Amino acid sequence: SSNLLGSVFLFFRNKIYLYISKQSIDKSTQVDIVKYSLPLVPNGLVWWVINASDRTLITIMINTSANGIYSVSNKFSNIINSLYTIFNMSWMESVSMYINDKDDFLKKAFNTIFNLICSLCLGIISVMFIAFPLLIQEAYIDAYKYIPILIIASVFNMLSSNLSAIYIAKRRTKEIASTTILASIINIVINFVFIKMIGLYAAALSTLFAFFALFIIRYLDVQKYVDIKISNKNILIFTILFALSYLTYVYNHLYLNIIMLVINIVACSLINKNEIIKIINKILKRRC
Repeated sequence: SSNLLGSVFLFFRNKIYLYISKQSIDKSTQVDIVKYSLPLVPNGLVWWVINASDRTLITIMINTSANGIYSVSNKFSNIINSLYTIFNMSWMESVSMYINDKDDFLKKAFNTIFNLICSLCLGIISVMFIAFPLLIQEAYIDAYKYIPILIIASVFNMLSSNLSAIYIAKRRTKEIASTTILASIINIVINFVFIKMIGLYAAALSTLFAFFALFIIRYLDVQKYVDIKISNKNILIFTILFALSYLTYVYNHLYLNIIMLVINIVACSLINKNEIIKIINKILKRRC
């Protein structure tokens, strides 16, 4: 409703109606727009299902207090996803501009994004032993267990959103809707089957597996449109770092947490050294 009101206000405030003419309406263009945008409607509804199904099933099958704990666990991954949506708008524009280029711009850009997303999420997991006691009340201490799973799920969520930009640039919105529907089915099925057995872990894992499946399917499928293969070396490095970070997180020993934090800082700095150097050079140029 807020988007509708904003659109109506801008429509009349900028007098856009003066630029509309019945003679300029092209029916073929209208049909193309409908074909392009129609699959995005159920896609939007399915995303709502994915986001709401966990909390709804937790409330029904466990209780409302468990839902509160899960909501706290989700806060950190939700913040990451919210910040990412700002970047994703510029990424979609870049993909639309370079989708037909024969150089490796998109491949290099996607690998850079992959490195930055993984580094950001690793960093958040690594500092959680400091941040959680400062930001969250002791009554929600149980939420601490599920945070890394949901943050890792947000990695695949953001990468999947990156890949959806390729479908949009190629006007293949049906693929966006179909892959999202499949992810929602995975999410709901895992919740129904396991939530009584393993509680809130089922909700967190269902989100992780749903977004992981969504990423893998889209990643393999978009190769027919553009070559954006991720560096196997970086996949291996980040897999090891996430595994070690999760084990350290679960064990939750102060000195191990500090050591893992240092390891992640050094590793991620080395992986992203080119981007870090570029940022430092830009800052130095502005000061000069």
